[in-house]
Amino acid sequence: MKSKINLRLCVAGSESLLKYFEECLDSYLEHFQIEKLLVYTTDNLSRSVDYILEDRMENIDDIAVYDVDKFYKEYKDKFSKNVIEVLEHSRNIRFKKRHSSFYLRMRLVMDSYLAKGPIILSDIDIRIHDNIEPIVDWVDSDYVLYNSDPMEESYLHTPVIINKVGGGDFFKPIPWFNDGWMCFPKGVMMDVDEIFSLLKLDMGNCPAEMACIAAFLIRHDIKTKLLPMKMMVQIGESQDGKTLSHLGPYGLE
Repeated sequence: MKSKINLRLCVAGSESLLKYFEECLDSYLEHFQIEKLLVYTTDNLSRSVDYILEDRMENIDDIAVYDVDKFYKEYKDKFSKNVIEVLEHSRNIRFKKRHSSFYLRMRLVMDSYLAKGPIILSDIDIRIHDNIEPIVDWVDSDYVLYNSDPMEESYLHTPVIINKVGGGDFFKPIPWFNDGWMCFPKGVMMDVDEIFSLLKLDMGNCPAEMACIAAFLIRHDIKTKLLPMKMMVQIGESQDGKTLSHLGPYGLE
């Protein structure tokens, strides 16, 4: 009998990534019973994603698909001013690729909205982007609001993707390993006071994901900690065209 999991997929970028999305999904369907699947995608890929999911609906208990381009435009006015200001400002900080910063702000918008209703918790979280390369100063965050108990304190669940350096004034990505994969071997605990202290720095020195997380906390007045996530995988193509298609213990080799 297959183990049951909840899976979240983000596919954003060029249409060539759809084959990875399809293979990735099939790989997990082969090894697991997917109870809940949450897919984030963009305008240019949403119709193709729908077609891919249509053929697999019988094997997945619950599917939710969000076209983030449309969602952002539709719900932008519903969020408080300070969140939007940080969100807009964070777009161009430290990022050379549109989909990287776009992913961060759309996750903030999505999670802020979903926090008002049912949230699909994921055991495994995969994002599929193109132009992954070890040279770019690129960081990523992945967070979802969850409550272990409605009466307990809320936490922010995130893989920690930064190392504290420079006396605590700066953050930087964990280095790429020799095999070309960005790995996150262990988490770093940070409390909410540390996050807010970052906002007092010049925003040029504050990674965009920190601004987004802080805006999220401001929005929900959450007293929180950052916790390491169970599993995270990158899939895509490097600048030299080399395919990066390893999905860990269950997936493409």
